[in-house]
Amino acid sequence: MTEDAFPDEFALLQARFPKAIFSHDAALFLHGMSEREPIPLSVSVESGYNSRALKEQGVKIYYVKPEWHALGVCSADTPEGNAVKAYDKERTICDIIRKRASLDVAEFNHAVKSYISSKDKNLARLSDYARTMNMESRVWDAMGVLL
Repeated sequence: MTEDAFPDEFALLQARFPKAIFSHDAALFLHGMSEREPIPLSVSVESGYNSRALKEQGVKIYYVKPEWHALGVCSADTPEGNAVKAYDKERTICDIIRKRASLDVAEFNHAVKSYISSKDKNLARLSDYARTMNMESRVWDAMGVLL
């Protein structure tokens, strides 16, 4: 890394908090499904996780059921080329539908349209995640207009 290069905030955060998984708008960004860089970064941790240090870093934290924490974890490359743990596209779609009320409408629509038009989408996996997370009808209501 050159002296004038920006540090890789994603990789630094992951190294310091290995149980944190990039989610929501951070995962959208890592998968190229967002038009803007996520500020602050958002991560998901198991409910009950001591997140004081994460909060001090200014990170947006989502608490998930322990049985959902590992659901859809994949490796994603940061803009600087480092691999970090993030939720895959399907899990991220479920997450943003679950938190739709707190998301910017334009960003939500862009993310869903990006997913629908992506060549590597996996609707069977999306359906499995939606079933596991008890939100099948919400997912298909959100996706149905565009499919």
